[in-house]
Amino acid sequence: MNRDAVALGLRRQWRGFRSTWARWTAIAVLLTVGLGVVVGLLTSASATLGALERGAREGQLADGMVVTEIPLTEQQVADVEALGARIVPTPFVDVPGRTAGTDTTVRVLRADQALSRPTLDAGVLPSADDEGMVEKLHARVHGLGVGDTLAVDGRTLRITGIGSLPDYASVTPHVGQSGDPELFALVMVAPDAFEEVAAAHPRAVSWVYGYALEGATHEQVRRLLGEATLDPARASNPYVAVATDAARAAGLPVSYPAVSLFLPADDNPRINGAISDARTTMAVTLVTTVLVLLLVAYVLAEFSRDRIVRDSVVIGTQSAHGTSERALLAHYLVLPLAVTLAGSLLGLLLGRALAPFLGLVTDYYSFPAAPVEPTPLVALLSIVTPVTLVTAVNALVIRAALGRPTQELLRPQPAGGPGLPVRLDRLPFVSMFRLRQALRTPGSYLLIAAGTFLCILLLVFGLGMRSSMDTYLTRAEDELLFHDFYTLRFPDLAAVPPGGHEAVAVPLRVVGADGLPGESLTVLGVPADNPYFAVDVDALGAQELVISRAAAHKYRLGAGDTLTLHDGELSWAFDVVGVSDYTTSAFGFTTPEHARALVDPAVLLAARSMAGAGARPGADDDGVVPYYNAVFSDQPLDIDPDRLVSHSTREEMLGGVEKFNALLSRIVALVSWSSMLIMVVVLYVLVRLVVARQWYSISLLKALGYSDREVGRLYLDNYLWLVAASVAIAVPTSVAIMGEVWRLMTAHLPIGIPFLVTPGDVALMAGLALGAYAVVRVATARDTRTVPVTEVLKFRE
Repeated sequence: MNRDAVALGLRRQWRGFRSTWARWTAIAVLLTVGLGVVVGLLTSASATLGALERGAREGQLADGMVVTEIPLTEQQVADVEALGARIVPTPFVDVPGRTAGTDTTVRVLRADQALSRPTLDAGVLPSADDEGMVEKLHARVHGLGVGDTLAVDGRTLRITGIGSLPDYASVTPHVGQSGDPELFALVMVAPDAFEEVAAAHPRAVSWVYGYALEGATHEQVRRLLGEATLDPARASNPYVAVATDAARAAGLPVSYPAVSLFLPADDNPRINGAISDARTTMAVTLVTTVLVLLLVAYVLAEFSRDRIVRDSVVIGTQSAHGTSERALLAHYLVLPLAVTLAGSLLGLLLGRALAPFLGLVTDYYSFPAAPVEPTPLVALLSIVTPVTLVTAVNALVIRAALGRPTQELLRPQPAGGPGLPVRLDRLPFVSMFRLRQALRTPGSYLLIAAGTFLCILLLVFGLGMRSSMDTYLTRAEDELLFHDFYTLRFPDLAAVPPGGHEAVAVPLRVVGADGLPGESLTVLGVPADNPYFAVDVDALGAQELVISRAAAHKYRLGAGDTLTLHDGELSWAFDVVGVSDYTTSAFGFTTPEHARALVDPAVLLAARSMAGAGARPGADDDGVVPYYNAVFSDQPLDIDPDRLVSHSTREEMLGGVEKFNALLSRIVALVSWSSMLIMVVVLYVLVRLVVARQWYSISLLKALGYSDREVGRLYLDNYLWLVAASVAIAVPTSVAIMGEVWRLMTAHLPIGIPFLVTPGDVALMAGLALGAYAVVRVATARDTRTVPVTEVLKFRE
């Protein structure tokens, strides 16, 4: 091809763009916004996964954790290593602290632990006794940096580093609970400083071990450590010795287990929550990307088809002079590909700029800092995928359009559409006319409906997340009737603390929970007269449960289903006989007696042996209050810290969820505004395209005496009902789809948050859709007014 031919082709492309620049610009905007959002989300999610992998690799994340009542002996450690696993201590001590005038709980850990080591974002690890490394979320919320100080157990530590720990991606005090980084801090200190804190609080030391599999399996390590029994002579907690001595004095064969928790890393929601969120975000984003690109590709193909119809005489002439179909195809692909390439490049740049502001996962979890930049793969796919898809779709459509006979191209006829198999004579004229238009051009109508559906899907996702969290917090404030929740290791069975209401809490794992992180459920045995849970448990059998609505949502259960739970050794199958309207926690309610049957018999035996002779109403025949290990109350209780496993307050339970909710505001705003813009662009582009194809019919109506207003009613008001019907269908469908996505996104949380779209959200979405139509109606009214009456004469013989 010579230079003159190339120049002529470029001039023709420029004339084609200039004559319909508004359409091409609108498509470029649609592609830029759509790709910008998805590239931003993909970039944020991929950066998160990369940072988590780097933290696990550089910090040597343990394959699992073991919590024991007393330190393991050298022989027990040697036995585990002989089995094929390396096990190292990673102990911690929880002590009071104060940061920026706020009272906090500080978890002090050793900076030199061999597994699950910290990864630094700034500074260095501490080496002196007055130095410490602070976890990044706590540092961020309080504005701390290297060189600042914080108070830990009455001493002042200078911050030498800011970082994260790979086994605390979710920074929570206890596995399966939510946490508030403002009130809870992780601080790594030098070995000597840790020993000083541990010596000052010997009973607050938690003996935690990390293990790395080197040939053994998780189950083999679990079984071996499960045989370890507690030696009361080595326990710092005095109640251990009291329990075992009392049992032995009574002649009872007590073998109290030394291991209180065995948790593989794959089952740890502290680790898997961020991974699950990032992967779910990527999956949703990829599906959205495909939908956006298909929509853009098809619209561009329709543009090309319209160009061919308009240029049919020129095409027929060139074809008659021997121009090949391949050359014509290449000519009509240039402009769509140029617009696609420009929109893709702009979308990549926009996504790169948006990515740092889409850090819902980044801001909620703790992991090593990573540059939030599109990976080479994301950048390549964001360019190659749209170009490839648009090329394929346009090639198919253009090839079909160019396949018409040359004589037909040279003598174009107005397209009246296919004949209709139904008679519409009895309908009013306007209704009949609109229905005929829909039946004769179903592709355009389906395309507008598909674009509206995509926008509604995104709006449901954004608005539904906000409403779900707002509704959950409102309900949680009403449902959390207690102020304090205590779990006990050594309860005083002689008497329940004054002001407290006892219960039996047995945390178990859910069998067959789709492999989701955090698949746990607490069987809670509560008396019928408890003031905090409105559930009737008296009539329940030993293998029956009433589950909370949170558990029902999280595991998709209902009355009549079977729920299988296990504790690592034994499994139980329960019949779900009802769902309690309690959304704050995943509970399975039963009677205290039935819950006690799930507790380790050795724990029950030791607890009953150490019980005093006090009695109260409801006590057993021997005067001892039946076993309990949880207490709810309206105010803080005076309980010996040595008896406690954990203590949560109402404010702490709500605080972590409130932080998560606050982080949703940015992504909700972005998704909502981008959806609105996409809807306006899609309607504008497609309605203008349909009007352009109907110039002959519009001209004919004007020649018959119809006014511009009447023509607008016939051709433009038709889409009002299409948009309204599309919204009516899209909203419930989108709620069903995004409800499942939301369940996957929140599966790692220790709560169940049903996906909810309020009537106000539906009204807002309908208003936005109709508002978008109104904008398009005004913008496209000019198209029908400018159709000349003489257009109809072009097609006369």
